Amino acid sequence: AAGIFAYTHFIELTQVRELRTAREEEALGQERRKKYSLDLQGEIDMFTKRRTAIQTINRSRTLWSKKLDQLFDIVTNQGGDASYRTWIEKLEVPPQAVTSKKRAPAAGRKGQPADGGQLKIQGFLALESESDAPAHISAFHRALTGDPEATGHTTDFFADFLRINNPNVKIVPPRGRGEELLEPPVVAEFKYELALVAKEAPAAAKTTKTGKGAKPADDDKAEK
Repeated sequence: AAGIFAYTHFIELTQVRELRTAREEEALGQERRKKYSLDLQGEIDMFTKRRTAIQTINRSRTLWSKKLDQLFDIVTNQGGDASYRTWIEKLEVPPQAVTSKKRAPAAGRKGQPADGGQLKIQGFLALESESDAPAHISAFHRALTGDPEATGHTTDFFADFLRINNPNVKIVPPRGRGEELLEPPVVAEFKYELALVAKEAPAAAKTTKTGKGAKPADDDKAEK
Protein backbone atom coordinates (compact mmCIF):
# COMPACT_ATOMS: atom_id res chain seq x y z
CA ALA A 1 0.00 0.00 0.00
CA ALA A 2 2.81 2.31 0.83
CA GLY A 3 4.38 1.62 -2.54
CA ILE A 4 1.14 2.36 -4.37
CA PHE A 5 0.74 5.57 -2.39
CA ALA A 6 4.28 6.67 -3.19
CA TYR A 7 3.85 5.81 -6.87
CA THR A 8 0.55 7.67 -7.09
CA HIS A 9 1.93 10.60 -5.11
CA PHE A 10 4.92 11.14 -7.37
CA ILE A 11 2.87 10.75 -10.53
CA GLU A 12 0.33 13.30 -9.36
CA LEU A 13 3.09 15.59 -8.12
CA THR A 14 4.74 15.49 -11.53
CA GLN A 15 1.45 16.23 -13.26
CA VAL A 16 0.74 19.10 -10.86
CA ARG A 17 4.19 20.54 -11.48
CA GLU A 18 3.75 20.27 -15.24
CA LEU A 19 0.34 21.91 -15.00
CA ARG A 20 1.78 24.70 -12.85
CA THR A 21 4.63 25.24 -15.34
CA ALA A 22 2.16 25.36 -18.22
CA ARG A 23 -0.04 27.87 -16.36
CA GLU A 24 2.99 30.03 -15.53
CA GLU A 25 4.11 30.01 -19.18
CA GLU A 26 0.57 30.87 -20.27
CA ALA A 27 0.40 33.73 -17.74
CA LEU A 28 3.83 34.98 -18.88
CA GLY A 29 2.69 34.86 -22.51
CA GLN A 30 -0.47 36.80 -21.68
CA GLU A 31 1.60 39.39 -19.80
CA ARG A 32 3.88 39.81 -22.82
CA ARG A 33 0.90 40.18 -25.16
CA LYS A 34 -0.67 42.70 -22.78
CA LYS A 35 2.54 44.76 -22.67
CA TYR A 36 2.84 44.63 -26.47
CA SER A 37 -0.79 45.74 -26.84
CA LEU A 38 -0.30 48.60 -24.37
CA ASP A 39 2.88 49.69 -26.17
CA LEU A 40 1.02 49.73 -29.50
CA GLN A 41 -1.85 51.73 -27.97
CA GLY A 42 0.67 54.18 -26.52
CA GLU A 43 2.18 54.73 -29.98
CA ILE A 44 -1.28 55.18 -31.50
CA ASP A 45 -2.18 57.74 -28.82
CA MET A 46 1.11 59.59 -29.35
CA PHE A 47 0.66 59.84 -33.13
CA THR A 48 -3.00 60.83 -32.72
CA LYS A 49 -2.04 63.67 -30.37
CA ARG A 50 0.75 64.72 -32.73
CA ARG A 51 -1.61 64.79 -35.71
CA THR A 52 -4.20 66.77 -33.73
CA ALA A 53 -1.53 69.26 -32.65
CA ILE A 54 -0.35 69.74 -36.25
CA GLN A 55 -3.92 70.24 -37.49
CA THR A 56 -4.62 72.73 -34.69
CA ILE A 57 -1.45 74.69 -35.43
CA ASN A 58 -2.30 74.76 -39.15
CA ARG A 59 -5.75 76.15 -38.34
CA SER A 60 -4.10 78.86 -36.22
CA ARG A 61 -1.96 80.08 -39.12
CA THR A 62 -2.76 82.03 -42.26
CA LEU A 63 -2.41 79.87 -45.38
CA TRP A 64 -0.52 82.32 -47.57
CA SER A 65 -0.56 80.25 -50.75
CA LYS A 66 -4.37 80.37 -50.72
CA LYS A 67 -4.45 84.02 -49.65
CA LEU A 68 -2.12 85.12 -52.48
CA ASP A 69 -4.14 83.09 -55.00
CA GLN A 70 -7.23 85.05 -53.91
CA LEU A 71 -5.31 88.32 -54.31
CA PHE A 72 -4.14 87.27 -57.78
CA ASP A 73 -7.76 86.59 -58.84
CA ILE A 74 -8.75 90.09 -57.68
CA VAL A 75 -5.83 91.81 -59.39
CA THR A 76 -6.49 90.00 -62.68
CA ASN A 77 -10.25 90.75 -62.60
CA GLN A 78 -11.29 87.11 -62.33
CA GLY A 79 -14.55 88.30 -60.82
CA GLY A 80 -15.44 90.05 -64.08
CA ASP A 81 -15.04 93.59 -62.69
CA ALA A 82 -13.59 95.66 -65.55
CA SER A 83 -13.78 98.97 -63.65
CA TYR A 84 -10.07 98.90 -62.74
CA ARG A 85 -6.81 97.77 -64.29
CA THR A 86 -3.99 97.17 -61.89
CA TRP A 87 -0.77 95.28 -61.29
CA ILE A 88 1.29 94.57 -58.20
CA GLU A 89 4.84 95.86 -57.97
CA LYS A 90 5.73 94.69 -54.46
CA LEU A 91 4.31 92.46 -51.72
CA GLU A 92 5.51 92.25 -48.13
CA VAL A 93 4.12 89.30 -46.19
CA PRO A 94 4.46 89.51 -42.38
CA PRO A 95 6.15 86.78 -40.37
CA GLN A 96 3.56 84.41 -38.92
CA ALA A 97 2.79 85.71 -35.46
CA VAL A 98 0.91 83.26 -33.24
CA THR A 99 -0.15 84.57 -29.86
CA SER A 100 -0.95 82.85 -26.61
CA LYS A 101 -2.30 83.88 -23.24
CA LYS A 102 1.27 84.21 -22.01
CA ARG A 103 2.35 86.30 -25.01
CA ALA A 104 -0.16 88.89 -26.13
CA PRO A 105 -0.20 90.21 -29.74
CA ALA A 106 1.47 93.48 -30.54
CA ALA A 107 -0.63 96.47 -29.54
CA GLY A 108 -2.52 98.13 -32.35
CA ARG A 109 -2.79 101.80 -33.07
CA LYS A 110 -4.60 103.99 -30.61
CA GLY A 111 -8.26 103.01 -30.45
CA GLN A 112 -7.72 99.88 -32.59
CA PRO A 113 -7.45 96.21 -31.57
CA ALA A 114 -4.09 94.43 -31.72
CA ASP A 115 -3.30 92.65 -35.00
CA GLY A 116 -1.14 89.79 -36.23
CA GLY A 117 1.07 91.80 -38.58
CA GLN A 118 0.74 93.83 -41.76
CA LEU A 119 0.42 92.67 -45.35
CA LYS A 120 1.83 95.50 -47.48
CA ILE A 121 0.89 95.87 -51.14
CA GLN A 122 2.43 98.35 -53.56
CA GLY A 123 1.03 98.55 -57.06
CA PHE A 124 -0.17 100.68 -59.94
CA LEU A 125 -3.43 101.56 -61.69
CA ALA A 126 -3.65 102.06 -65.44
CA LEU A 127 -5.84 105.10 -66.23
CA GLU A 128 -7.09 106.96 -69.25
CA SER A 129 -6.87 110.25 -67.35
CA GLU A 130 -5.84 111.47 -63.90
CA SER A 131 -9.46 112.13 -63.00
CA ASP A 132 -10.17 108.38 -63.23
CA ALA A 133 -7.95 107.63 -60.22
CA PRO A 134 -10.61 107.96 -57.45
CA ALA A 135 -13.14 105.72 -59.24
CA HIS A 136 -10.55 103.06 -60.10
CA ILE A 137 -9.02 102.88 -56.63
CA SER A 138 -12.51 102.71 -55.09
CA ALA A 139 -13.42 99.81 -57.39
CA PHE A 140 -10.21 98.00 -56.51
CA HIS A 141 -10.82 98.63 -52.81
CA ARG A 142 -14.32 97.09 -53.09
CA ALA A 143 -12.88 94.10 -54.94
CA LEU A 144 -10.32 93.55 -52.16
CA THR A 145 -12.62 93.95 -49.17
CA GLY A 146 -16.19 93.52 -50.37
CA ASP A 147 -16.87 96.94 -48.77
CA PRO A 148 -18.27 95.41 -45.53
CA GLU A 149 -19.42 98.76 -44.13
CA ALA A 150 -21.77 99.26 -47.08
CA THR A 151 -22.64 95.67 -48.02
CA GLY A 152 -22.39 93.85 -44.67
CA HIS A 153 -20.10 91.11 -46.00
CA THR A 154 -16.42 90.66 -46.82
CA THR A 155 -14.56 88.87 -49.57
CA ASP A 156 -12.84 85.54 -48.89
CA PHE A 157 -9.53 87.37 -49.27
CA PHE A 158 -10.34 90.03 -46.65
CA ALA A 159 -11.88 87.58 -44.14
CA ASP A 160 -8.54 87.11 -42.32
CA PHE A 161 -7.90 90.85 -41.92
CA LEU A 162 -8.98 93.35 -39.28
CA ARG A 163 -8.69 96.53 -41.28
CA ILE A 164 -7.22 98.18 -44.35
CA ASN A 165 -5.83 101.68 -44.79
CA ASN A 166 -7.13 104.28 -47.22
CA PRO A 167 -4.37 104.26 -49.83
CA ASN A 168 -2.46 107.30 -50.92
CA VAL A 169 -2.86 107.43 -54.70
CA LYS A 170 -0.12 109.27 -56.55
CA ILE A 171 0.14 109.94 -60.29
CA VAL A 172 3.58 108.87 -61.53
CA PRO A 173 5.47 110.02 -64.67
CA PRO A 174 4.31 108.25 -67.85
CA ARG A 175 6.14 105.12 -68.84
CA GLY A 176 7.07 104.32 -72.40
CA ARG A 177 9.65 102.97 -74.82
CA GLY A 178 11.49 105.99 -76.13
CA GLU A 179 8.91 108.36 -77.62
CA GLU A 180 6.19 105.70 -77.62
CA LEU A 181 3.83 105.99 -74.65
CA LEU A 182 2.14 102.94 -73.22
CA GLU A 183 -1.64 102.55 -73.23
CA PRO A 184 -3.41 103.62 -71.09
CA PRO A 185 -1.16 106.66 -70.80
CA VAL A 186 -1.70 107.55 -67.09
CA VAL A 187 -0.32 105.50 -64.21
CA ALA A 188 -1.19 105.96 -60.53
CA GLU A 189 0.72 104.36 -57.67
CA PHE A 190 -1.02 103.07 -54.53
CA LYS A 191 0.09 101.45 -51.27
CA TYR A 192 -2.11 99.29 -49.06
CA GLU A 193 -1.51 98.03 -45.54
CA LEU A 194 -3.84 95.28 -44.32
CA ALA A 195 -3.79 94.27 -40.63
CA LEU A 196 -4.09 90.52 -40.05
CA VAL A 197 -6.34 89.07 -37.39
CA ALA A 198 -4.12 87.89 -34.52
CA LYS A 199 -4.08 84.08 -34.42
CA GLU A 200 -3.98 82.21 -31.10
CA ALA A 201 -1.70 79.24 -30.52
CA PRO A 202 -3.45 75.98 -29.54
CA ALA A 203 -3.82 75.56 -25.78
CA ALA A 204 -1.69 72.87 -24.16
CA ALA A 205 -3.54 69.82 -22.89
CA LYS A 206 -4.35 70.05 -19.18
CA THR A 207 -2.81 67.40 -16.96
CA THR A 208 -3.77 65.99 -13.58
CA LYS A 209 -1.11 64.66 -11.22
CA THR A 210 -1.33 61.07 -10.02
CA GLY A 211 0.92 58.95 -7.84
CA LYS A 212 3.01 57.86 -10.85
CA GLY A 213 3.12 61.13 -12.74
CA ALA A 214 0.86 63.31 -14.83
CA LYS A 215 -2.05 62.04 -16.86
CA PRO A 216 -4.36 63.84 -19.30
CA ALA A 217 -7.52 65.03 -17.58
CA ASP A 218 -9.74 63.20 -20.08
CA ASP A 219 -7.98 59.90 -19.34
CA ASP A 220 -8.70 60.31 -15.63
CA LYS A 221 -12.39 60.79 -16.34
CA ALA A 222 -12.45 57.76 -18.62
CA GLU A 223 -10.91 55.58 -15.92
CA LYS A 224 -13.54 56.68 -13.41
